[in-house]
Order: sequence, then C-alpha cells, then structure tokens
Amino acid sequence: MKIGIEGSTCSGKTTFLNYLGFKADGLRKKIKIISERATECPLPLNEKGGMRTQLWIMNRHIEKEYDAQKECPIVITDRTVFAGIAYLQLGQHTIDELIFVTNVAYQWNKAFPYDYVLYFASIPELALSDGAQQFQTKIDKALRIIILDNIPHDRIIYIPYQLKEKRCENTFQILNKLIGE
Repeated sequence: MKIGIEGSTCSGKTTFLNYLGFKADGLRKKIKIISERATECPLPLNEKGGMRTQLWIMNRHIEKEYDAQKECPIVITDRTVFAGIAYLQLGQHTIDELIFVTNVAYQWNKAFPYDYVLYFASIPELALSDGAQQFQTKIDKALRIIILDNIPHDRIIYIPYQLKEKRCENTFQILNKLIGE
C-alpha cells in the first residue's frame, strides 16, 4: 500500500509525518516514511526552479518510493510525484519540459499507483509575505487539480485545517483505518 501526503507549502504534511514517527511505535515494522526530497536539492527551488530542479526531486522521490516498496508493506510519502508538475507550472519551463515531467509522473503512478492521497488543506492564517501567500495559493490550486485528475476521487481524503495537535491526531486515526490498525 502506498499513501501520499500532499498539500501546499506549510500545510502540515511534514508536521504530521513527524507526529506519525513519534506515535507509530507498533507500526514501525509495517510502514516506511519517505521524507520530502526538495530539502536535499542543490538547484533553485519553487518559482526559481525549472525542469532540472523538478526532475532532480522527482527522480530522488521515485527512487526512494521504489526502494521502500520492496522493504515494507506500507509506504507513506511526504508529497507525491505530482508535486513536481505543480511547481514546474509556476516556475521557468517550456511546454515540452512540462509535458516531459508530466509524463514521467503519470507513468510512475500508472506503474506504482498511490492507493490513497491525504490532501492537507492550507493553513489560512499563516504569517507569510504577500508574494509567498500568493505562491502558496497558486501551488495549492495547481496541486488540487493535478491530484483530482490523477487519483480516483474515492481515494483522496481531504484533511481540513484544524489546530496542529488535533489535526495530527485526527489524521493519525484516519491513517490507522486505512492500513487496518
């Protein structure tokens, strides 16, 4: 089983996965958590990044997913391969580059589909600059469209905004139901 954790920048994905790592004592042998790859990328990120950035991140992400699926029955990823499409749409690219990255993501998902995607709603009162807030809103919109176009709707679970601890606990309960715990 593969579960992608998705949402815009600063929506709580990594916070939840850290919480899961803390709470999942009994699950450690059953699950493998794949952290976000962008933090390791040596190339420009976000709107300054282009095809090379997104391919670098996507290739590392696919490699980690592939290896994890051989090691554990349940893989949980911080982001999906589709995130690269959304970031590339807002970055510097040609149409051919966007088509290429999109095809890589689609083919990966076709061969190794996400069983579920937990989509984290944006946190409304983030203290971001106007430019960062606009970028977050654009990423959120692009991601939602891409996820809805590529994942069966009954396999997308929308995680509404709540206070951090409550959101993490509620999402943990949802995850336990999905994996049969």
